[in-house]
Amino acid sequence: MSAMNSSTLSIKKEEEIERIDIDYLISDVLIIKAESVKDKKIFNYADYLEKQLLKIKNKKAVLE
Repeated sequence: MSAMNSSTLSIKKEEEIERIDIDYLISDVLIIKAESVKDKKIFNYADYLEKQLLKIKNKKAVLE
């Protein structure tokens, strides 16, 4: 069974509030539940997070 992690990111800009809930599995699955009018921004951020998670996993693999 894969380890499950969860993060919540809240962004407040002036009168606009965005909330992004991020659940990710160590097995390269990234699940995002988003509440925002800026869906494209969220998915761009998801791509960024996915790349960062892969970097972390690769570093752990090298250390092991």
